[in-house]
Amino acid sequence: MLSDNQVPLLHYRSDIDGLRAIAVLLVLGFHAGVPFMSGGFIGVDVFFVISGYLITGLLLAEHRRTGTISLWDFWSRRVRRLAPALLLVIAVALTLAPFLLQRVGNETGPFARAALTTLLVNANHFFWAESKDYFAPAAEVNPMLHMWSLSVEEQFYIVWPLLMLLVLRKGMGMTRPSVVVATLLLASFAASLFWTFRSPSTAFFLMPSRAWELAAGALLAIWGQPMSERPTTRSGRRTTLPGLCSLVGIALVIGSGVMLQGVRLFPAPMAVFPVLGAVLFLLAGYAAPANPVTRAAGARWLVYIGKISYPLYLWHWPVLAFMRSHRLYEKSLPLDLLGLGLSFILAALTFEWVERKLTTRSLQIRPGRIIAWGLATTAVLLVAATVLGAWVRFGWGYSEREKMLSQVRADSPKTGCILNAHGAVDRLIADCFPSSSKTSVLLWGDSHAQHWGPAVKAVGDSIDVNTGILTSGGCAPLPGFPGSSCGGLNEKIIESLTSWTKDRHLSGIVLSARWPMAVGAISPALAEHTASAGGEYLGGSVAKTQAALTLLASTLDGVVDRAEKLGIRVLIVLPSPIQRIAGPHCLAVRRAEDCFIGTSEMAAYADPAEAVIRKVAAKRANVRLLDPKDFLCHSGRCPVMLDGAIVYRDEGHITNTIALASAVRFRADMEWLARR
Repeated sequence: MLSDNQVPLLHYRSDIDGLRAIAVLLVLGFHAGVPFMSGGFIGVDVFFVISGYLITGLLLAEHRRTGTISLWDFWSRRVRRLAPALLLVIAVALTLAPFLLQRVGNETGPFARAALTTLLVNANHFFWAESKDYFAPAAEVNPMLHMWSLSVEEQFYIVWPLLMLLVLRKGMGMTRPSVVVATLLLASFAASLFWTFRSPSTAFFLMPSRAWELAAGALLAIWGQPMSERPTTRSGRRTTLPGLCSLVGIALVIGSGVMLQGVRLFPAPMAVFPVLGAVLFLLAGYAAPANPVTRAAGARWLVYIGKISYPLYLWHWPVLAFMRSHRLYEKSLPLDLLGLGLSFILAALTFEWVERKLTTRSLQIRPGRIIAWGLATTAVLLVAATVLGAWVRFGWGYSEREKMLSQVRADSPKTGCILNAHGAVDRLIADCFPSSSKTSVLLWGDSHAQHWGPAVKAVGDSIDVNTGILTSGGCAPLPGFPGSSCGGLNEKIIESLTSWTKDRHLSGIVLSARWPMAVGAISPALAEHTASAGGEYLGGSVAKTQAALTLLASTLDGVVDRAEKLGIRVLIVLPSPIQRIAGPHCLAVRRAEDCFIGTSEMAAYADPAEAVIRKVAAKRANVRLLDPKDFLCHSGRCPVMLDGAIVYRDEGHITNTIALASAVRFRADMEWLARR
């Protein structure tokens, strides 16, 4: 298929294909976990700049030639450029998913939904929602994860020609478009900077926070000379400055790919470096195509990789994800490099036999038919993805083992007392902690508190104690703690403690949470993926800092101090063991004895937060500690199965069955909490 810079309206530049090659190689090395490519995800940002530059150049050239922009022709060219390879990859992935992914491992269902949203040009919003969801699986295991960036570009392709047509309607003067695009660039960068600090997943995945990267390329196209004219070759003396710009540009791109560690402070301000690098490289290649760096980027092998970069990008991640599934995503650089080799073969075949063949034929087809063909094929794949999702959702054709493991995934606490995103705090309190003449004990915390709800309630019922359960996903019982989205629940609870000691006879509180996550620890379930994927999964905190641990100590001490002044006893449940992969998922692939997390690995994750909790508890006479590791771990392991029962319904939440079986472990402490 013709690259955008091969369309007759634009002069072909081999150095752009060279830059594409560098960008895609950075992405591939990063996704394979190559040690010196920890920032290779910036290749996507380079692609954004290139797209903004070329697409804007196409639109300006068409407007100069015809006095207008044909939206219909533009969008048909986008379908011709993107659809064949994209739809092929999705079709193959949908075909292979039932055989290579695990239904009960929560792989196939999210994959089907991601395929649907990719076809609907909305994959970035899907992964944004997944990363915000406390209960979501790691998006990094989804074969469609990389499609988020394609959706960003496609959304740009929908909006950008409309904007350009609007700003060019009064003539071809470049002042007005320059001002508009520069304003959009600054506004998008400001939004990106804001979201990077307030909502990293929003900044990472959504188009408004990425538009400034595309606009940087667009602004370069607007400020350049007419792109339909071939640039004149400068003399050696006059290529010195462009050559230096090109060298600095490529150094910024490659340096960012090597030096950046994860997505902290990304995309703003850290993406400035690869974006600026791409702009400098493109500018130098236009101003003086004979400069040595630009000529080096036009090497035949680099140019060919650049030409196949689009199908290579599409193929590489599904290949890696499918290959990793049956080894439970454990690292293996040799196997991942083998996967990249297969991706190169598939990309070359796709380029030679799909893109080139179909493009040559489609050039003779009217734009309306091209769009109709794309829509029809998309509709077929939408149906296929929907059927695949239903196959998972309704368990069609489950084996007996799959049925058992599926039931385990659904073995969640039956208390139901957890505040959802649209819940009302007062209603939750009324339903889950009603007034009573009995002595009351309150369970307060996040979903790791909720999974102990059956145990706390069972003991409370047995000793004739009124049990309240007030929990919210991702909401540790730390009022005002940054990063918690609790819908006002914590503040309401802390404000109500005084009245509850009277109208509910509150004598004790059980505090439970995924404490390490609250202070930014990366769990074993995600640490390996985050290290290799640079944090593309943005569901939790990205750094574990001493400041967060200090804040945990002061905030928790404040809660305990408030309780002590009211005569309320406190039981703090230490971090529950978690697994590297969901329990049912591991059991679907491996023997039970091979599914566990070592206590040393668990300690590396939990010890910093646990040490803070123990220090707070040691200062207070009204505090006791309960450590789930005492009864969920033994002989240096925290296994997925204990005494024939599966402990975990996912990677960290225990089953209702195990919670009830663990009630005896809470009894002595509950009796102490209820003592008046």
